[in-house]
Amino acid sequence: MILVLLARVAAAHQSSTKYVDLRIDGDRAEVTLRCAPGDVTEPMQLAPDAKPTAAAAAAAAAVPAYVASWLALRVPTANGPVACIVQNRAAHAEDDGFVAVTWSVTCVQPIDILILDLSAFFTLDKRMEALVRVDDDADSIRVTAADNPIALDVGPHALFAFTPERLAFAVLIVLVAAFAKPFTRAARDAAILFAIYELAHLAGALGWIAIPAALAQVILPATVIYAALEILLRPDLRWRAATFAVFGVVHGIARPHALIADLGTALVTTACAIGVVLPLVRAVARRRWLAGAVCVFGGAWLLQVVLARL
Repeated sequence: MILVLLARVAAAHQSSTKYVDLRIDGDRAEVTLRCAPGDVTEPMQLAPDAKPTAAAAAAAAAVPAYVASWLALRVPTANGPVACIVQNRAAHAEDDGFVAVTWSVTCVQPIDILILDLSAFFTLDKRMEALVRVDDDADSIRVTAADNPIALDVGPHALFAFTPERLAFAVLIVLVAAFAKPFTRAARDAAILFAIYELAHLAGALGWIAIPAALAQVILPATVIYAALEILLRPDLRWRAATFAVFGVVHGIARPHALIADLGTALVTTACAIGVVLPLVRAVARRRWLAGAVCVFGGAWLLQVVLARL
């Protein structure tokens, strides 16, 4: 029984808490993991109960790779989570006696959601925990074996999420509403269509369905072209709620945004499009010209996407 208990000493010597600091910049992240020198006796080829100094631990060549292996970082994509590439591992001793191991990772896309997998860390001892902090945030996130892995929303939380296709659809919605008779009903119809489009966009952004990134790049300009052509070729269709609902869902799936950004975009685009664009399109000829310009924009966008894929 004594031998069985002693067999757990190698894991039990680990200190209970590690500290992880993350700095996010586009598709790159800088990681700093702080631990006690006694946590890295294994790569230093010392006894589990050895007490090396922080300077000695930082100088050991195998320590950076050993510590970095505790934490795997991934980003979600349409085809599943993809691991980030680890680079530039290094270690240094800190004044408080800890060893700080730093490294950088490069991911396949700008980091909005970052998945932290500490499985290797908790293999040493499931009773341990990690305190994670992002971009010097005052609050740390406590991670235990029961929470692992965790997904952090580290993307920018803008008040507005203007994208080319949403601005194009703002113009198209106003053009459709402009066919209302009497013309004074146009603002009301535009507001209703905006609400349908934005609610559908939010439904698509919930993430229940994923579109491969390559397909999404083609679908977005294609929807702009279709909606503009529908206005040009069938101006008699005065109510296109189904078109805007379907395309709102598609756009939400292809480019999900934070809820606050969607709400901010809906309010601003509705007010600006109705207040600025609607008075300019009383004449039917202007509506056709503007719909044609949006169609050309969508065609140029689609051509750019296709050429970029070749």
